[in-house]
Amino acid sequence: MLVVNALLIAAGLTYLVVELLVERPDSLSTAIAITVTVALAMLGAVLVIVHLARGRAWARSGALVWQALQIALALGSFQGLFARNDIGWLLLAPALAAIVLLFLPAVVAATGRREG
Repeated sequence: MLVVNALLIAAGLTYLVVELLVERPDSLSTAIAITVTVALAMLGAVLVIVHLARGRAWARSGALVWQALQIALALGSFQGLFARNDIGWLLLAPALAAIVLLFLPAVVAATGRREG
């Protein structure tokens, strides 16, 4: 589930980079800032996935924070003048599923390795 989310972030980052190179944004500094923010999110997602695969306990909390932020984005997508329910559900459903999976006993046992 987290790998699929990371691939979607990568797709969004690719889109932003292409748009930044092809189109003329209204605000270049804002476009660059958003692109850098998504790139940092991509880096964080990759780090969480790699360390979950290595069984690191802290990576579950990183994944949980990632899902909480995704839920916040989903809730924002349901509201306002430019509300997009389709995008909201595409963000909300996998985030909730990932949270449930993070707390399965098998996942907790597999990620029980502590640093130290």
